Amino acid sequence: MLDNFLNLIGRFHPLLVHLPIGILLLAFLFDGFSQFRKYKKLSVAVQPALFWGMVSAIAAAISGFFISQEGGYDEGILSLHQYAGITTATLSVLLFFLRKNPWVLQTERRKRKPLRFFLFIPVVILLSITGHLGGSLTHGEGFLTEFSTSSANTIDPTVKIKAVANVGDAILYQDVIQPILEAKCYGCHSSSKQKGELRLDRADLIAKGGKHGAVIEENNSDSSSLYSRLMLPIEDKHHMPPEEKSQLSSVEIDLIRLWIDEGASFEKKINTFQQVGKIDQFIRLFVEGHQQESWMPTDEVSAAKQKSLEDLRAEGILVLPMSSSNNYVSVSFINARSPKKEHFEQLLPLKEQLVSLTLSYCNFSMKDFITLKEFDHLTWLYLDHSNANDSLAQDIGSLPKLKYLNLVGTPITDQTLSRLGTMSNLRRAYLYQTNVTRNGIQNLISLLPEVRLDTGSYQLPALATDTVTYRKKIM
Repeated sequence: MLDNFLNLIGRFHPLLVHLPIGILLLAFLFDGFSQFRKYKKLSVAVQPALFWGMVSAIAAAISGFFISQEGGYDEGILSLHQYAGITTATLSVLLFFLRKNPWVLQTERRKRKPLRFFLFIPVVILLSITGHLGGSLTHGEGFLTEFSTSSANTIDPTVKIKAVANVGDAILYQDVIQPILEAKCYGCHSSSKQKGELRLDRADLIAKGGKHGAVIEENNSDSSSLYSRLMLPIEDKHHMPPEEKSQLSSVEIDLIRLWIDEGASFEKKINTFQQVGKIDQFIRLFVEGHQQESWMPTDEVSAAKQKSLEDLRAEGILVLPMSSSNNYVSVSFINARSPKKEHFEQLLPLKEQLVSLTLSYCNFSMKDFITLKEFDHLTWLYLDHSNANDSLAQDIGSLPKLKYLNLVGTPITDQTLSRLGTMSNLRRAYLYQTNVTRNGIQNLISLLPEVRLDTGSYQLPALATDTVTYRKKIM
């Protein structure tokens, strides 16, 4: 019970820590302006402000000590922050009593006024240092100046992953998984910050896990929190990354799942994995997805209603924001492989916001699919390895802004290609392992010379794991 009470006190630190910063700086400004005759009346407010600044500094130091016991912070920065905070509180107490009894330091009355002002200087300096260290603990070391870093020094995971587009002898963790973690996870789980006492910037620390134990169970992604937390509804407090952070794409999530399901090896080469074909496909999709960021619609749309998002997520349907700078979303049926008519109808309230829809490996009724004609902003559509067929051609062709279409492993024929030929915005289509003919492809290219078709120069073997069943996590 006592521990819970002390933890509660610690949770007030983010609120209390801002009070001494504002109040002590205000007292400093009052004292500074009071040196001038025009503002000398402000001197009466200095001592009361200093008193409340002193009290709030002490409260912030105490609550800070208790929240530090929860762990998950860089020990070096935490230690400096604690000492600086305690010293700031101590100096503010000393400042309060010395200003009230200036004769202790100076017996001559005329020299007391400027002396009392200069007593503020060490407090203000320490207050600034303490605040900077606190920001480094919360947002990572170098947070204050990271915006000024040259963009040439910014690490783009795509740069590393592009190098493994042909698989070869690349190591899956080092060349693919690590860049993804670096881009999306290091902000909270690295040397500068360790939420939940978890670090993901070193192989040995990933294997070690965090405060709640191991984050990877080899050969079982569903039981590995590193993967399962990615699949939780974004508003769930256990979802990772946090809602306000940049989210992983469905391709990035799939790569992490495949890596874990085949043992989460840190040394294994891609061409030794059982599912090398699928890994190769996902890497291609990842690289192309980053190259196609300019495809994002530029129209401003309002945010989707929270109730609509909650209804979809309650059915195990993954809904993620496309970017922090707009209200567009992506929807994936990765956890609901047999969507019904009501599921498609639940998408209708998102007809303005939906730009990416994933129905890979899904089995659905063709007559239910016509609902998608309503989605004017739909740009990416993944139907690979689903039961999609030529009866959907008319409905797919009615999507005015569709640029990316994946029909891999579906029974479509040239009938679908003839309908695609009317889609002037289509830029990329995957057609391998389908029933299209060479003539059909040539006709499509003649109609859409700017479209890039991937008809498959390699074979992706059908594996038992292609039919893996995803279970919705019950909290």
